[in-house]
Amino acid sequence: MEGIGGGSPMKAEVMALLRGIKLVWELNLRVIVCEVDCLEIVETLKDNRHQFHELASDFRELEDLLHRDWNIQLEHIPRSANEVDDCLVGMGIVQQCDYTRLEDLPPPLHPFLAKDVLAL
Repeated sequence: MEGIGGGSPMKAEVMALLRGIKLVWELNLRVIVCEVDCLEIVETLKDNRHQFHELASDFRELEDLLHRDWNIQLEHIPRSANEVDDCLVGMGIVQQCDYTRLEDLPPPLHPFLAKDVLAL
């Protein structure tokens, strides 16, 4: 199975963000804070620099989604603060799956989530 970025880490980050935002919209969730550990994505959208980016069409799609009738905020977080996401990515790679909807928290995530809660 080829990754969602087709070999480009930036493409993978943008495509994962697109998938996530589309899913949240489809689930009819309308107040969202989306934590993104790729500063380039957040700055490119914030500074409106995506017109000349190699992923311009993907950034336009992201921008269109962000301007829908909802309250969604993209916030940059350091990669080191994103252990839950890293664990989920690792589980996806191990399971060779394209998409997984979790109904319950998988046990490997328990320590990371507990650490996140204690940091609040």
